[in-house]
Amino acid sequence: GPGWLTRVMPNQFPALTLEETFDPKERGLFGSADGFGTHEVIIETPHHGQKWSSLSLEEIGYILKTYRDRLAQLKKDPRLKYVMIFKNVGRRAGASLSHPHSQLIALPFIPKKVQEELEGANRYFREEGRCGYCAMMTQELSEKERVVSLNEAYVSWMPFASRFPYECWVAPRAHGADFSTIQERDISLLAGMLKNFFLRLAK
Repeated sequence: GPGWLTRVMPNQFPALTLEETFDPKERGLFGSADGFGTHEVIIETPHHGQKWSSLSLEEIGYILKTYRDRLAQLKKDPRLKYVMIFKNVGRRAGASLSHPHSQLIALPFIPKKVQEELEGANRYFREEGRCGYCAMMTQELSEKERVVSLNEAYVSWMPFASRFPYECWVAPRAHGADFSTIQERDISLLAGMLKNFFLRLAK
């Protein structure tokens, strides 16, 4: 029906569900657990066939606010330890729906690769006395070789030795480890940066 800007609903074919229990079992070398967690679809706009490059700044802002609000809500469930929001575009990327949407998965544990990245960031801080991400951003801003765009709150750049073509990182210029606490002003600035990037990518 009419009257909505973004919507959130359970995935029709969920990889995880809160109806299960998280009870890891080990059998010698092997381990398993039921698929406990949350798997949601975030419908980004009521308009079919839209891309982020064609959305208005206000519409992108609504999507970012939806991300923020879902993260804030899921943080209240002590059983959930990690939330990932991701977006596939096109069948080759795994998208089965052509309507603009993102997906959210919440897990009862921190994935191994994420845990390793957190431990690496902590190790760098202990050894160097500064944040590794801030150091990376400072170097990128100094060299100006890979910076895509910047504003007073965010910087986007193509990382050194990118893992895949067109990889782009967006980071806050001030420390911000929790997207669920993002302020309205920063949402607007982030929407502008994402719009800029997706327009460039579309061209």
